[in-house]
Amino acid sequence: MTFNPDEARDEHGKWSATGAGHYEGLTVNSILNAPQAHKTGSRDNSTIAKELNARGQAALKALGVKSGVINPPKGKKGSDPKEDNIISSAISSEIEDELKRSGRNAENWYTSKMKDAMGIAEKMHPEMANNPAAKFAFTAAMAITSQGETVPSNTRLADKAYEVYEKTGKFPTDVKADAQKMMNNNFDKLNKLISTMGVAGTQKFLDKEFTVGELKKMGYTVTGENTGTKVYGSAILGAKIGQGFYQNLNGNFKPLTADMWLMRGWGRLTGTLTGGVDVTKPQERFEAALKGAGEKVPANQEEMVERAKQIRLAHTKNFYDNREDFDSGKQTKSELVYAAERYEEALDGIKDQPSGGGQRQHIRDVFDQAQAKLRDAGHPMTIADMQATWWYPEKRLYSKLGSRNTERINTDYATELGKLATEKGVKL
Repeated sequence: MTFNPDEARDEHGKWSATGAGHYEGLTVNSILNAPQAHKTGSRDNSTIAKELNARGQAALKALGVKSGVINPPKGKKGSDPKEDNIISSAISSEIEDELKRSGRNAENWYTSKMKDAMGIAEKMHPEMANNPAAKFAFTAAMAITSQGETVPSNTRLADKAYEVYEKTGKFPTDVKADAQKMMNNNFDKLNKLISTMGVAGTQKFLDKEFTVGELKKMGYTVTGENTGTKVYGSAILGAKIGQGFYQNLNGNFKPLTADMWLMRGWGRLTGTLTGGVDVTKPQERFEAALKGAGEKVPANQEEMVERAKQIRLAHTKNFYDNREDFDSGKQTKSELVYAAERYEEALDGIKDQPSGGGQRQHIRDVFDQAQAKLRDAGHPMTIADMQATWWYPEKRLYSKLGSRNTERINTDYATELGKLATEKGVKL
């Protein structure tokens, strides 16, 4: 898709349509800049998501999108340039608004903060200073253990995994975490690659570009991308973890990490945040978690829903009663809690993941447009830093609208590694 920077733009590089309102009504800048709308912790994410989805659909209709919904293009048909312009303008506006906000934001979350983080990691593990293989192991551990984790818990899991690698030459495959199956499978993949290619060969493979089809012919499964899409070898670790986050952590800031918070932002701007979601997998996960916790699986959906609600509310109380323990990593959210929350959200239809390769490519194309608009407005940013900057206010948005306070999880790896180093007695 070719982007014409002069198409449907006003003198500020922002979308406008005569007599059809203004795209700014689609953004949530006004909500974020207003006082707290609801008491913190008084509402659940499902209720908030439904409101945001309805708000987005109404704004899109006012902007001339008759259906109030912008879906990804299907087949060979390209996306609508004006619709893409609406979304990219709203994204760039929200990022620009966040950059102007006083206090913490994520403008240099990758390009600067990650350099600081690696500097701290080298003080914790001096062998990393002049050893590319050790640095690779640390960033690989950081990427793989990020699955389903907050930055604080991700940092601690990564450090433990790296310590195992440094001592044994192999990544652990018995990590205990919410997404432990995926983490351990990915660590197993890396161990096998290193055993056949060596560390240098593994790095070269992970950073080389292939089509998804080429990787499949080599025996690797790449989910969430179209067969003809060019990806890095690291995509075998997952579209989000490998293709996006691993590359970003290693200084390649071009790939976009389509994580849960990015998809929530995308969904509210396109009127697709809530809707029909297949609950089969979330229900299977919840049932497995109940069995794993020694609980009997409820006999019907009504009882399942009630049990999920009980688990979520009990965790919320525990979280507020023991907030410092959660922040420090002494306590973590259990698989049962995660599974209960995902089951509830699936029932309510919150879409936290891209629908497929077509939507992933559509999102990348629109972010390229937003990047051009921000650059024209005097805010040159990498795609990775754009995604991270958009991540902070999206979490703050839910807190503003009555969800639990997410402000304290708006942190970075340099901050969290600094805390961990202090705990270990490492002088910074």
